[in-house]
Amino acid sequence: MPDTQIRRVSNPPKKPVVLYDGNCGFCRFWVERWNAIVRGSVDFEPLQQEGARYPGIPREQMEREMQLVDADGTVLGGADAVLRMWRGTRWGWLETLAKKVPPLLGALRAGYRFVAGHRTLFSRLTRLGWGDESQRPTFAVARRVFAHALGLVFLAAFGSLLVQWRGLIGSGGILPVAKWMEPAHEHFGSAVYLRLPTIFWAAHGDGVLMTAAVLGVLLSLVLCCGVLPGPMSLALWGLYLSFCAIGSPFFNFQWDALLLETALLAAIFLPWNVFPQWRLTTRVTTVGRWLLWWLLARLMLESAVVKLSSGDPTWRNLTAMSYHFETQPLPLWTAWHVHQAPMWMHKLEAFGTFAIEFLAPLLIFGPRRFRHAGAWLVILLQCAIMATGNYAFFNLLTIALSLLLLEDTHWPTWVRRRLMRRVRPPLHLGGATWSSWIMEPVGVLIFVVTAALLVRTFDRTMTLPSPIAGMVRLVQPLNSFNSYGLFAVMTTERREIVVEGSSDGEHWQPYEFKWKPGDLNRRPQLVAPHQPRLDWQMWFAALSDYQHETWFMHFLERLLTNAPDVLGLMEWNPFPGTPPRYVRAVIYQYHFTRYADGPGWWKRDHMELYCPPVSLKPAS
Repeated sequence: MPDTQIRRVSNPPKKPVVLYDGNCGFCRFWVERWNAIVRGSVDFEPLQQEGARYPGIPREQMEREMQLVDADGTVLGGADAVLRMWRGTRWGWLETLAKKVPPLLGALRAGYRFVAGHRTLFSRLTRLGWGDESQRPTFAVARRVFAHALGLVFLAAFGSLLVQWRGLIGSGGILPVAKWMEPAHEHFGSAVYLRLPTIFWAAHGDGVLMTAAVLGVLLSLVLCCGVLPGPMSLALWGLYLSFCAIGSPFFNFQWDALLLETALLAAIFLPWNVFPQWRLTTRVTTVGRWLLWWLLARLMLESAVVKLSSGDPTWRNLTAMSYHFETQPLPLWTAWHVHQAPMWMHKLEAFGTFAIEFLAPLLIFGPRRFRHAGAWLVILLQCAIMATGNYAFFNLLTIALSLLLLEDTHWPTWVRRRLMRRVRPPLHLGGATWSSWIMEPVGVLIFVVTAALLVRTFDRTMTLPSPIAGMVRLVQPLNSFNSYGLFAVMTTERREIVVEGSSDGEHWQPYEFKWKPGDLNRRPQLVAPHQPRLDWQMWFAALSDYQHETWFMHFLERLLTNAPDVLGLMEWNPFPGTPPRYVRAVIYQYHFTRYADGPGWWKRDHMELYCPPVSLKPAS
């Protein structure tokens, strides 16, 4: 019978009824899934029990494809029945679209007929992807674990900031914010509030900065405890954005941007109760969860794409990892051992990196088992990175995002019992909630902007459509909708800056940094999740010229005055009494030693002056 022919029965039910083959395990699986979607608006009955009630529908047609008997007596089959069944649900838009686009409706009908004609094959594929669990997935455990993990990441971020801000952006630091914020305000006028969104326009003294850093630690602890997770995420986002806006270049790292984007989306996804109902799922939380999944997928995919689109030969011939462990900014002592591995192992590491970064984004949006596999692949990659390098809180944050992919049934029973037990009744904040009619369009806009950024990752010369380009420019100052991709071009040699001071211009003594390589016999240490931002910035400075690193001369100026806040970022000061008269910077090329070289972790070759001797006053 043609799909377009209208069929009716003389004894219609009170509400729509779907007749399906109760002897087909594939049919039973999807009926259970669909029953959770329609939420009682449609009844599902096996044709073996209820088919006789509708003699006008041929038995062979009921066995070939499921039939929907509507309340007005209309009978629909196959894809038309599925579209009608979803009316009034979150998939209802598909019926409207199919009616307006006939080729789409034809494709859906053809697809349904193909699946129905190959049920055995698709039953096996269904079990491969979903297993025996036919219930709709829930993510209450992952939601709660993610909230606690995000609190820990913020605690690491603000705790690290708390012990560094004086030396970096304080009044006695390398780049005091007070020296440039007022001139910036005079230059840009009121537009400066949009260009640099920060609460510190109201006040930016050392006391205010200290208070904000301490407040960040306290709010992070509140989020760690799972109290007010939604508001805490939003408040921490605003506070951290305020530091990032004024902390350039020391707060321009990709994990700073990733944390901001994660926190903003978490404010949509996490509950807004004092004592949350973690099991409660709404349309808004679903939007938040999908956006966080989308963030993780983009992070992985863009990390792979930039390595290939950069044209870097070491990634293309899979030799990049033979350089990585030696040249990464702050390696662990374990990197020394892995660096000694043969080339075939390094090529396998590079291939595995590409495989995970390309495959995981596809698995994230797949069936249950595929999604779980994608989560564990990402976690495996992050653990491997953590095992050999110090990347602040980046790996922990990425793992937290990956845990959001795990359904409740995937967690151990003892974890579910401990985290999901009801301790106290929920306490709501009056009016503190998100409306779906607001957040769903916002979610669409976020997807459009970030999808445009993803597409541009494939081709940096691409010109975005004017409306989308305008939206990208509008949200850019928030640093919360970003492109990602570490080590697009692999550094093949380790250029290390050694800063030296002298009292007479002839005898030079080196300054030792706390974490970056300097002393050849000092073992690389574990410092993550703390990020020594000056040490990191020195690694980037070595890849450039000091004249392009405007902060570097300010750093040398502080050393010439023995500025205590800046020296607090160093391991030790070779001029504890009288400051040096001169300072300079020398470039060395560092290499890991080999097993046969004997004791010591590094060896180095002198290259050139990075910065010539400078002084606060002319030499006599």
